[in-house]
Amino acid sequence: VRLNGGLVVDGKLEDEETLQEARAEEMGNKGIGEGDDYNRPDQPDKYKHAQSVGSRIRAIVGESEFERMMIDHGDVNRVQKLLNEQGHGQMAA
Repeated sequence: VRLNGGLVVDGKLEDEETLQEARAEEMGNKGIGEGDDYNRPDQPDKYKHAQSVGSRIRAIVGESEFERMMIDHGDVNRVQKLLNEQGHGQMAA
């Protein structure tokens, strides 16, 4: 599924590539029986970052909302709204 943009998480814009990598890292870890916090030896920093972002989003909005966005509709607006409502999205100016 192609996402229709990125998300602002704790005031920082995370692009579509980071969000896709977040899910890929999560699925890879599940596939080998590891959790969200597992980092393979010599894992590039960009993948560690994506993994961290994905874990943070899932902790705030819930696994089901994150998964629906990633594999069902690709619309980031609902998740952004939830992040904002919880005080973890766009920071007030």
